[in-house]
Parts: sequence; C-alpha cells; structure tokens
Amino acid sequence: RKDVEGWGVPRFKAEAAKIYSDVGVALASGDEAALRQLTTPSCFAELAASVRARPAGQRHRWETLSCTASVVQVRVGHHASNPERRFAQVTCAIDASLVWTISDKKGAVVGGLGSSAEPYRDNNVWWVFERCISLPAEPPAWRLKEQIRPPADETAS
Repeated sequence: RKDVEGWGVPRFKAEAAKIYSDVGVALASGDEAALRQLTTPSCFAELAASVRARPAGQRHRWETLSCTASVVQVRVGHHASNPERRFAQVTCAIDASLVWTISDKKGAVVGGLGSSAEPYRDNNVWWVFERCISLPAEPPAWRLKEQIRPPADETAS
C-alpha cells in the first residue's frame, strides 16, 4: 500500500472487473488502440495477433453480465535489467458471466460462448494486472499482463 498510493483491495477489485470487461469488448470489436491502453506490450502483441488472424468479415460481440474479481496475490518487483524501474502486480481470480457471439458476413451466428438466457461462466482464470510505480511520467494505470490458469488444487474449492 505504501508503494502504490491510494491502493486498496475493494477499489482494486472493482477496477480489475472493469478492465476485464473493457478488454473483452476491445478484443471483440478489434479495437487495437483500446487494447494497447488496457494491456502491457507483451499481452497486446498476443491479443492483436488473434484479432488480425480472424477471417475477413467476421464480427465479434462481447457482453459482460457480471464480474467479480478476488485478489489472490500482490507483489512489488523491479525490471531485471533496470532495478530502478519498479512495478506492482496483482493477481486476481475472475468469476464472470458473459455472452460472446461470433457472426459471419451475413450476420449468422457461427460461434461464441453463452447466450442471454444461459451466459457462459468464466471462473477458472486468473488475470495478472501490472502497473509501473517508479516512473512519474507514466500514467498510473493498471493493465492486463497475462491470463493464467490457476493450479488444479486452487480451483477445487
């Protein structure tokens, strides 16, 4: 808390849930500018590649119906080649209900997850958020660093 001014678990959980939803919407719409703002460079490269690999004319739509983030781990570290460049990382367990539809050129649904009647429940993923805490010139924004699957024993509860 002393390293990241104003940081608190309740506020961060709400921010993490919003980033989850915003990343889903940006990814579905293929908005690379938004993805660049919401993710770290390594994560952006992976997501942008998936957007560019879509078939021509395919349209995606993402709607987060509910999202709860639970903080699993918080850590402060530094860049390996530059110890003055410090960062904070927060790993969150995400539990979300969502609808993701994929349509072809003619508007026919060809894929996706869930529906408004039966949303897909994404509850077996951890998102790692990162924020630089040593460069005052950079805006203090949390960004998605990566998605990971939790260890098997963590999901059994």
